[in-house]
Amino acid sequence: MPYRRPLRILALAVAACATLLGAGAMTRTQAAAPTAHAVDPSHAFGLQYVPKFDEKAGKGAWNGTRTRGIAMRRDLGAQVSREGLIWAKFQPDGPQLGRFLGDFDDAINQVAAGGMACMAMVTESPKWASTATLAEAKNAPPRGLELPIYADGTDTPGPGKRANPSNTFAQALEAMLERYHGKIRYWQVWNEPDYPNGALAADDGDKKRSWTGSVQGYVRLLKISYALVHQHDPQARVVTGGLGHAAYLEAMLSAGAGPSFDLLDFHAYGWPGSDAALDEYQRVHEQMAGVLARHGLHKGLLCSETGYSSQEPQEQGDYVAKLYPTAVALGVESTMYYADVNPCWRNMGLLDWRTMSQKTPGYWAYKHAATALVDVRTVSPVTAPGIRGYRFERAGGRPLYVVWAPKSKGRSFDLAAGPGPWVVHDATGKPLGRQPGPVVHLALGTGPRWVDADVRRAYVAPALNPSLARAGLALVASAADSSAPGQAGPEAAIDTDADTQWSSGGFKQPSAWLRVALARPETVHRLRLKTGPMPAGTWFDVETSLDGQRFTPVATHQRLASWHMEDLVLQAPARASYVRLVWHDPARSGAHFSVFELEAY
Repeated sequence: MPYRRPLRILALAVAACATLLGAGAMTRTQAAAPTAHAVDPSHAFGLQYVPKFDEKAGKGAWNGTRTRGIAMRRDLGAQVSREGLIWAKFQPDGPQLGRFLGDFDDAINQVAAGGMACMAMVTESPKWASTATLAEAKNAPPRGLELPIYADGTDTPGPGKRANPSNTFAQALEAMLERYHGKIRYWQVWNEPDYPNGALAADDGDKKRSWTGSVQGYVRLLKISYALVHQHDPQARVVTGGLGHAAYLEAMLSAGAGPSFDLLDFHAYGWPGSDAALDEYQRVHEQMAGVLARHGLHKGLLCSETGYSSQEPQEQGDYVAKLYPTAVALGVESTMYYADVNPCWRNMGLLDWRTMSQKTPGYWAYKHAATALVDVRTVSPVTAPGIRGYRFERAGGRPLYVVWAPKSKGRSFDLAAGPGPWVVHDATGKPLGRQPGPVVHLALGTGPRWVDADVRRAYVAPALNPSLARAGLALVASAADSSAPGQAGPEAAIDTDADTQWSSGGFKQPSAWLRVALARPETVHRLRLKTGPMPAGTWFDVETSLDGQRFTPVATHQRLASWHMEDLVLQAPARASYVRLVWHDPARSGAHFSVFELEAY
């Protein structure tokens, strides 16, 4: 679950390591440039769960196969997949294994067959094992958590020892370890135990929390996990749940968590803009690393959730292109982008789930970064006034630079890269030409430029998405708002299909609107709509506009069946650049109106 918290900006200062020319003037190399440090990017590129696709129906589906999802990951160059090993589905009715077992098996086997490492996120107490009385069962501590880990009445691992059947979490984890032995590299213990506000005390009545137990209870989960994982699979690693609050980590370590995990996981989301998102990633990383250092702990860090909305396509591509070089430079073991496919929270996906063919700029930026960084060996920071970036070196000494100008609308910059030739790419991998060197002339802004000495490297330039419009008209942008004072409208997002529009959330105000833009002025004859339930006394109007300012009603008092794609034929064709749905609830009942798909013809 992504964190939703105010953004705090971190200014990261790094020393220059190369001779740089910027804004038409020489910037001197510092006398003692920092030494390049070694990196291991073998697990740097991660993603969330492998999505399914129903080949017969031709769309994403819960009951489909993972074939296209695995192919997409191979194409992207993903190295790690974070899969939910949901305890509430693994053992839904008792210690016996549940009907979802085959799907867990398939996911883990497919990830291994696809050449990726697997992170299994073990989370959610089943009702039969939960201590919940007020909160949701899945978020509450399991029964028997404080009982001995092993059946012999101790917490001490040993050859042949079995988990205590009265410690429900220990017996469940043992069953998972025995079934998936050697197939899972990272065992993650719960999801976001400090969500949403880092509360340390147990609160069975707080329904917003992902873990309603105390911080001491979470440390007990870690201790059980560490003992069992290292007993059954010494090569595997125990990972904390994704943290966003440094104070929670402090409390964990004060409660004795230090010996009970191998890697610390953090989650980081920032906006607006790719630089703000990157600042947030670095802020959370710095805070967590600082806590570990103060406690004298040398632990690896990884980030299992970060991302940026595809509703801002250029910013998404820029963020991905800056994120991965930064993560590798910081030594983060793996950064798992959230999420693979749209629709999702804030539509951060890299691909449209409905077709799995419509790629966002973030998709191409991810693929480009994975290709560029696959075999880097060392990294040094590179800056000049107003510039940030890194110099990587591959096996054989071939350098690679990635540089950008944070929060800048544009500036010229001369990079003293050394003898060429050099090839320059933008954030998404689009080639921008070759230069002979030793100075590479760049036009920089917030979007990074990749400058590579390996001119033969097989980069793939971004391609246009295949058209899906068929008889439909291409929708290219969306917006939503409310006429209620002080209330924002629901989020609306184009999913990069040429014929499908998704709107997340719903209208709860007396009057509100959802607007979509067409790729060009068109004559609109009919719409196809899928809506949620429409309560009695509510309706919506359809309006069109050529300039986005003056709208004319073309269909009024419309009501449609819930959840079905319905045809709405206009009484007269309307020339339009924009189509707007206006929702009405005259009774002010706070009724909820959702639009899930919209197509124009």
